Amino acid sequence: MPCTKCEEGKYKWGKTGECEYDSLDACESANHKYNKMRPTPLGKTYEEYAKELKEYNFSTVYKVDLASLKDVEKIMRDVGQKSSIVESILNALDGELLERRVLREDAEEQLQNAEDYKSNIKGSQEEVELAKGRLEKAKDELKDDQDGYKEENDKFKKLDKKVKDKEKLVKARQKQYISESKAVGKEVAKLKKAYADLQKAGKALGIAKIPVEMYNEYLADGEEWGTGTLPSGFDD
Repeated sequence: MPCTKCEEGKYKWGKTGECEYDSLDACESANHKYNKMRPTPLGKTYEEYAKELKEYNFSTVYKVDLASLKDVEKIMRDVGQKSSIVESILNALDGELLERRVLREDAEEQLQNAEDYKSNIKGSQEEVELAKGRLEKAKDELKDDQDGYKEENDKFKKLDKKVKDKEKLVKARQKQYISESKAVGKEVAKLKKAYADLQKAGKALGIAKIPVEMYNEYLADGEEWGTGTLPSGFDD
């Protein structure tokens, strides 16, 4: 049960002690008699552990602590899952970018059609003034142009709204991709550290080589999808 620092700057012994010591040394000195009673990582007091060490036969076979290996396996699964999420997001984004591009082209075409009709309106109006004999025909043409302009302009407005809606979805999808990709990058960093710790533990226990095939596979996936940036062509 170690000394811990209180909010006001003083120290206390354990979780329930009073904040009465001015420094860490003062706290530990006052409670040194409890130090030998602290449990070791094996769940024994230090006195019991010291006694057992003297009696322990170091010629017995070492047992590898599998906790680090389990951490690596869990992180590899996390990397795989998050990489799959990022890949599916990118696939969805690819389709949406294509749909947006098609919508933009259709909208531009409809806008041009509407502008064409709009320019025809002015010509038709001038023709009415200049050719009274063709007044009725010109009026019909004017009405056709007006109706055509309204129809095409209405189509453009609808398509333009779809373009803007798709633009919002694309931006949200890009933001989601970047966020999930960064999460993959963090898991990759954890995987590298956990595997390094595992190698270090294996070396200390006399294990010459830790298998790397599965580790490399998950590491490659994580580094591919964990860049935290959109691939070229998906950042438009």
